Amino acid sequence: MSGPAEQWAWQLQDERLSLSEKFVLVYLARRAYYDDGCGAWPSVNTIAAHCHCTRRSVLRALKRLQELGYLREGDQELAARNPRSHEPIPRGHRSKVWDVVMKGAQTEPEDITDPGETDAGKDVPAKPSTAEPSRSKECAG
Repeated sequence: MSGPAEQWAWQLQDERLSLSEKFVLVYLARRAYYDDGCGAWPSVNTIAAHCHCTRRSVLRALKRLQELGYLREGDQELAARNPRSHEPIPRGHRSKVWDVVMKGAQTEPEDITDPGETDAGKDVPAKPSTAEPSRSKECAG
């Protein structure tokens, strides 16, 4: 579901990753609910079936990806309800939610300027403030 996260995972070049670890990472990135890689909750059996490996290989890959910093536990409330029926899922039957940590991923366009170029003598418009406006006391409650 998450194109940017999946693309990042495919392009990731880390010689420390085994083939099964790479496929598990790509699959989780593909299943992420958000574009930044957060909110993937397929079961271990589902991951194993789609990555053509054993359940045990998936568990080892998940542990290793956490150790390397490519995965972390996500918001477990995402798996609390069935996405189709919206019925609650009992705690013992929920899949673990994972967040893919997209290290080094570019999330915003870079500001490209020539290092030899300066703004001296140019009429450069001021950049608009990106800070959130302050909230009034009435809205803060």
